[in-house]
Amino acid sequence: MPVLRTLMLGTIAAVALATLVGCGGGSGAEQTGSPEAVPAPLPTATSTPTPEPTVADPLESVVALVARPTVLELRSADDSVVAEIDYLGAAADAVATLTGLFGTDPVDEAYPATSHAPAGVLHSWGSVTIDERQYDEAMRTEKGLQGSLVWPNLAVYFDAADNGGVALTTAQGYAAGDAWETVAAASDVTANPSECTGPAAELADDPVQPTQIAVVLAHEPGAESVLSVAAPLPFYVDGCV
Repeated sequence: MPVLRTLMLGTIAAVALATLVGCGGGSGAEQTGSPEAVPAPLPTATSTPTPEPTVADPLESVVALVARPTVLELRSADDSVVAEIDYLGAAADAVATLTGLFGTDPVDEAYPATSHAPAGVLHSWGSVTIDERQYDEAMRTEKGLQGSLVWPNLAVYFDAADNGGVALTTAQGYAAGDAWETVAAASDVTANPSECTGPAAELADDPVQPTQIAVVLAHEPGAESVLSVAAPLPFYVDGCV
């Protein structure tokens, strides 16, 4: 029996060894397998700030200054009124508006009072002048001229047909330099019988006084063309005041 016992012991040992090898191989396969894939983080969205809309300066569209009896109009190419300068408004506001339009400061010239007119300051941008009138406010009240264009806070003068590419006209299109003979004969121009002022290109009732306010086409005797356009001026027809 020693040989049989030896064979049985060898068989048991072989089985045991195979079992150990099998268990060990299974464990190793599980440990060395590929690790489970981890998803990559999604990229963070970057927001682009919305640019602020650019607001155009309305004065950039102005192509003409039009003198009217009560206001100076700033008009665009389609003849729309972009802004107005009130002759009864503050001179500082008018100067600021025209400085913005022309892009330069005015040339300022102070002048003294006379027996017929107050002191003031002329603010000029080439062919455009704003006349700042410095009336005595107590006297304005005493004469009942509050709100009247007979004594405006400012007036405007054009002595050419354009300034820096901006046309300078009346509502009908008359301008300094126009042929006097043509203007004087025009049906929409009103001659002044007193001849205290030149003919009126346009008239409007004064809001306070019983007189009319004009856009005047100034002219010198013997001259062949309109000297200047001026507004507002009282249109006295019964004699000079």
